[in-house]
Amino acid sequence: RRTWTAAGDEAMWRVRCGALDTLVVTSEITIEGLQPLSTYSVEITSICGSENYGIPLSMEVNTFCPMTDVPYDYGFEEYALPSCWIRSSGTYPMRFGSGNPSWPPHSGNASMMLQRSNSNCYLVLPLFSTPLDSLELSLWLNNDSLEVGMMTNPYNMSTFTSIRTVSVGQEHVYEQFHFYFPASSDAEQYLAIRAPRATYAWKFLIVDDVEVDYAPTCKSPDSWRLL
Repeated sequence: RRTWTAAGDEAMWRVRCGALDTLVVTSEITIEGLQPLSTYSVEITSICGSENYGIPLSMEVNTFCPMTDVPYDYGFEEYALPSCWIRSSGTYPMRFGSGNPSWPPHSGNASMMLQRSNSNCYLVLPLFSTPLDSLELSLWLNNDSLEVGMMTNPYNMSTFTSIRTVSVGQEHVYEQFHFYFPASSDAEQYLAIRAPRATYAWKFLIVDDVEVDYAPTCKSPDSWRLL
């Protein structure tokens, strides 16, 4: 669904996007039949009367994936991200044996590395059909710390709201963490994993075996330490 601001003199607008070419009399339109995870050019032209047209307004829009059901899990075994995940620069699939053998996956043969350098890097999970306050996200973390939060726009890092920051107690040892989320007034919220910007040149962490399921009524502890 796209909306725009009327200048005040228009009688209608002409909207073109792909095969769509139509006239509308309100300043909004819902365009159906677009492919997920694609970029489209949309052109909107004001029509103020016979032979009286405005300069076309052109913009690019990104389409998202259809909603994903729970339970859901992914262990990066395809050595890539599924098409409905979104990642920033600085995130790399890592296959065991092809890189540093000191950093094996938690299970299987592959994991995901997030490199913390001069900027935040992040992974955004698919949009789930269940509200986030009813879900539990769990993952295994090796080396360093990360944040988990929610985003209203998976393409815009400024919409990230941090929910919790966690860190492992010992390098080269995986720990499992569980995350729960508050209710939100936003109609759509995405789960996101972020590696905050490092205070020095280069640092990385490893994530593996991500799971999303319904939140239990009795929640699991984590972050255990031997004192």
